[in-house]
Amino acid sequence: MTRIISSSETVLDSAESVTREMEVSQSAETGNRPGLRPRLVDWVQTWSVWGGCYSVLALILLITLAYLFLLRLVMIISYGDLAKLTVQQATQLFLTGLQFDLLVALCFITPQLTHLTFLPGKRLITKTSRLLLDLTWFVAFVFLPFLVIAEYVFFEEFQSRLNYLAFEYIVYPREVCCNIWESYPILELLVLVSAMGTGLFVLLRKRFHAQIESPLPFRRRIGFFTAVLAGIMLLWSVTSAESRQISRDRVVNECSWNGLYSFVYYAWTCRFDYNKNYLTLENREVDQRLRQQVIGPSDRLVENS
Repeated sequence: MTRIISSSETVLDSAESVTREMEVSQSAETGNRPGLRPRLVDWVQTWSVWGGCYSVLALILLITLAYLFLLRLVMIISYGDLAKLTVQQATQLFLTGLQFDLLVALCFITPQLTHLTFLPGKRLITKTSRLLLDLTWFVAFVFLPFLVIAEYVFFEEFQSRLNYLAFEYIVYPREVCCNIWESYPILELLVLVSAMGTGLFVLLRKRFHAQIESPLPFRRRIGFFTAVLAGIMLLWSVTSAESRQISRDRVVNECSWNGLYSFVYYAWTCRFDYNKNYLTLENREVDQRLRQQVIGPSDRLVENS
């Protein structure tokens, strides 16, 4: 009897030890298996090392797209007729908007792309080059929130992206500045824009300078440069002002394209559709009103032969 009990205890002890070993093995395997977040962090770190200074441009590109996406979202929520906006139209709205935004964002980073590509590594980290990069980053980070606020205010006034009127505001600023100063809290908006831009610049400056110190072979730099130019050419060939015509709703169509693109388009073509931006009357009604105001009771119209 004693032997049977001893054998049973031995078997139980062996089973428990095997179970513990299996649990330890499973926990070790689970711990070694990377989750989504660690894998994402590893991917970002790998890209930062491989991309070097171009990871700076990639981050600026993503920040630009985020600003433009947020602007489009706020405008369609504020001024669009959401009850009539279908899922298909909303999808097409944001996809078309992404096409415009990506084209503009790639053009936006092209000057610094040229700087990083064709300036040799040692000259890239000189004091003058760093100051130039600092100035470029600061201006970009201040310009983006300024653009978003300016576009929103303009859209509130005209239900339109930046058009020929915005171009005339720059050409003839004296006639407009007083009206803008009286209509909007300019000082508060400038403080907000400066705070947002400066905060983002201070947050990313050290990271950016550390990344531009990573040397890259010239062939890889030319590859990045060529890829961006090819992307711009491809998007330019398939994008036009007519690309925004995705529905019969004018507000949806205006939200679907990009303010910087529309500004350059209208400044270059000098086109302006008064009927879409101002209330107008039919020619017959205008003629009738003019007759009532100009012609007196004793007047008689004589037609020229």
